[in-house]
Amino acid sequence: MDTVLTRSNTATRFVGITAFYDRRVALGLSVAELADRAMMTEDEIECIEEGGTAPTVALLRRLAAALEADVRLASGHDLGSVRFEAHAA
Repeated sequence: MDTVLTRSNTATRFVGITAFYDRRVALGLSVAELADRAMMTEDEIECIEEGGTAPTVALLRRLAAALEADVRLASGHDLGSVRFEAHAA
């Protein structure tokens, strides 16, 4: 199953973080468990899930690995579309 992050307006730096959240929940991971997998703090994970930060490409790759997924970026000058794709079985 693919999960997509989209940018919807300028008021929110990076909207659609639900893709990130949805993938975490689909794996049955708590914030603490994902933070441990990604070698981050719970506060950092929560900040991303709440849209309080615009993740870099490097961070998206790190999160994808922790979420057992690949990250796909759309072409363009910003992070208008990001997809987390579960690893093939």
